[in-house]
Amino acid sequence: MRKKNPIVLLAVLSAFVMIACQPKGQNSEKPEFVEFTEGLTHADTVAVENLVTGFMTFVQGGQYNEAAAMLYKANPENAWKEPLLLNNDELQETARLLQTFTVKNYEIVGLKFKTAVENEVTCRMTLREATATSPAVVRKMCFKPMNYLGKWILCLKDSSNGDKPLE
Repeated sequence: MRKKNPIVLLAVLSAFVMIACQPKGQNSEKPEFVEFTEGLTHADTVAVENLVTGFMTFVQGGQYNEAAAMLYKANPENAWKEPLLLNNDELQETARLLQTFTVKNYEIVGLKFKTAVENEVTCRMTLREATATSPAVVRKMCFKPMNYLGKWILCLKDSSNGDKPLE
């Protein structure tokens, strides 16, 4: 029987311990959210754009209740849980807010995907066209599309509750 070299055994054991004790994900150079975005397809982009288009079509058509009914909010307990529909008070408040401005036209100017619950769509809305005596009135509206169980839903971004712009 061959005698085993203790230095070789010690080196192998040390390498094993170093690998086993290394925190998971440390040897990965990509952040976790890259895996989500790599799995997205053109169909995801189209689905989100269609949600925004549907919402804005309702707003332009004066169907404020229908537009508000399209919106969800992140679950306050945990954003990864099922998103919630707006309650009656929130629906009425959102519809009332949408009535305060008339959208002449809009365009999607930004679309960023990060995770299933952290995404951003930015729209530029023209509320009043420019005239010879006054400039156009243009505002920005940000949406927070979320993917829950493979289905895209639309939330409004709300900076008052901690929704920050994605970088």
